[in-house]
Amino acid sequence: MAANRDQYLNRLFGVYKELLGDFEPSPAFVAEVRAKIDSREQERASWASYLIAWSPRLAIASFAVAALLVASQWMPIGNESDSALLDSSYVDVLALDSMEEQDEALWVLAENGK
Repeated sequence: MAANRDQYLNRLFGVYKELLGDFEPSPAFVAEVRAKIDSREQERASWASYLIAWSPRLAIASFAVAALLVASQWMPIGNESDSALLDSSYVDVLALDSMEEQDEALWVLAENGK
């Protein structure tokens, strides 16, 4: 079984060598490879490549911000009782602060006029 595998690998490597032919690198082979690597690195370092890489994330983020801005129109900002407190006088705020729990219901009735 090992002999069959060795024969198969020898035949496979033989065909591969025939397809490639004899390869003799030139003295400038390493320099050419390094120049190709450097050109690819410079191409990746440009701002356009970063923009292309981040464009899906930027699109999702801008869509989320736009959705939040639109949704904020229908979201309540604060409690309505806070606005009533802001419209009241200093004496009203002190009276409300000094009331006990059972008297609070009377204050609400008095404020709403019922």
